[in-house]
Amino acid sequence: MSGDSKARGSKNWPKRVKLGVIVVVIVFVLIVLFQNNENRAFNILFWHPQVPPSALLLVTFAAGVLSGAVALHMLRRRRG
Repeated sequence: MSGDSKARGSKNWPKRVKLGVIVVVIVFVLIVLFQNNENRAFNILFWHPQVPPSALLLVTFAAGVLSGAVALHMLRRRRG
């Protein structure tokens, strides 16, 4: 009986590792966000916004995710 439960548990280790990695990444992102929440001046071409660096990081990350999703969609559409 104990061998059966051990075999069942060994099948789920990739899910546990994935969950652990996701938790670590979320904690890291929260630490970065809370450490970088004071307004600073940035120069973006002719625009000089005063925003927290964490907001700029989130916007940049979202733009990267969006552009990657659009590129992936276009590649799949071209192949199909």
